[in-house]
Amino acid sequence: MFGKLARFIFAVVVVCQGAPAAATTLSILGTPTYSINGPILTYSSQVQNTSNLISGTLRLEMWATEAPFTGASVAGVQLSTSGILTELNAGFVRTWTQSGSFIQPPSGTWYLTLMWTEQDGADSNQGYRPRVWRNLGSRVFQDSSQAMSVPSGLTGRTISPTEIGLRWNKSTNVFGVPAAAYRIYENGTLVGTVTSTSATVFDRTASRTNSYSVAACDAQQLCSAQSAAVSLTTFAAGTPSVANFTGLWWNSAESGWGMNVSHQGNIAFATIFTYDASGEPMWLVMSNGAQQGTSTVYSGELYLARGPAFNAQPFTPITAANLRRVGTLTLNFGNSFSGTMIYDVDGVTVTKNISRQLYGSRTALCVATTASRASLTNYQDLWWNPSESGWGLNITHQDDILFATLFTYDLTGKGMWLVMSNGSLQISNGAYSGDLYRTRGSAFNANPFIPLAASDLTKVGTMQLRFSDGVNGTLTYSVNGITVTKAITRQTFAPSAASCSS
Repeated sequence: MFGKLARFIFAVVVVCQGAPAAATTLSILGTPTYSINGPILTYSSQVQNTSNLISGTLRLEMWATEAPFTGASVAGVQLSTSGILTELNAGFVRTWTQSGSFIQPPSGTWYLTLMWTEQDGADSNQGYRPRVWRNLGSRVFQDSSQAMSVPSGLTGRTISPTEIGLRWNKSTNVFGVPAAAYRIYENGTLVGTVTSTSATVFDRTASRTNSYSVAACDAQQLCSAQSAAVSLTTFAAGTPSVANFTGLWWNSAESGWGMNVSHQGNIAFATIFTYDASGEPMWLVMSNGAQQGTSTVYSGELYLARGPAFNAQPFTPITAANLRRVGTLTLNFGNSFSGTMIYDVDGVTVTKNISRQLYGSRTALCVATTASRASLTNYQDLWWNPSESGWGLNITHQDDILFATLFTYDLTGKGMWLVMSNGSLQISNGAYSGDLYRTRGSAFNANPFIPLAASDLTKVGTMQLRFSDGVNGTLTYSVNGITVTKAITRQTFAPSAASCSS
């Protein structure tokens, strides 16, 4: 630590000494707080004068020390000081918040100490000695050259009268370490923190224009300056949301089941992958979830299907005779990121809170389009073979990873779903490939639903996806030594389909 001090010759580096025997006595009330936001240090404390003396020279200071301060002589860096405060009479209480730029200590781990100091002619710290202090824990500081880069590429769009969507590029420091979090600002005021490179800002006021910016922070919450701002105006009250809900949804506390949604026009095609009463995989489908008026609620009948085995050649398209109605499904998307699902299976009703599943740096942004999707390079959607109605493949695409859920049938014709959760891009040939698994889990109505463990997964083979353009591709997968190859295309069932981008 002394090496750090020697390198930081322009910092205020002094020796703090314990208080002399006769001095004003003080007591810190409550818990002091502090925060560092980029170049700004803010700290606050309440103190009481517990002596019968008047103090007219108090200061509130923040220090970085090489060890937790005990009152003995300790080398350190004075990060900030309030300057001389007004008199504090005997028995009186003072609350003070200090905010502004601070002296950055050399890189390394330092202990932060908040001190109330008083002038008594000491020969250090401009004649001030600590009267009472509180150690606030350790913190890693970095040279400014190691700070996160300012986020670039910030863009946004209005989603509804109360929602704004934002996206930006990943930030790193000079060593390539990615940001641990991003702070979202509205008109310069912090309104949220996320770990991904996208965010939806909720609960805005209709017909209002605001300015949004983003700052990148490292694991110690050392943050960059704010990005260039974008100005966005929320829709007028009563305007329908333009959110598109295509993607993979789950409950983060119940890893092991999920729901894929393909949203086109005013229809939500939803496929739930879960488990029956015996823990065996079971998939359910709502192929015609109709929008309820202009709301973000979609509802329809829920079916359990049977069909030809996954490797049947030819695969005979299923008909109404292959479907058994088990109940209904209602999806209520409270906003573009979260919602509620209510469904019933043979009289058993289940209610779940759901949110978009995030496994990359950000979820895909999907919007409605009537244009060709041939040029798309994000493959998030529902895929099928039009001549083989009855099976399908849902793809979620984040960064260079595809999460693919295959809905088909086992050798007995029972519904079977398989998952490739980490289909990574192969630079050599442009394909996405990964291991394919079959899982077991808690019954769909289990409360609580026990998250899956490694022992609940069985590798059955591999899967590979190759795309010739944005709407056509080839699926190759194997199940217990049986290999299947299928031509696939994006499924379109409404004039307005989803166009997703990374």
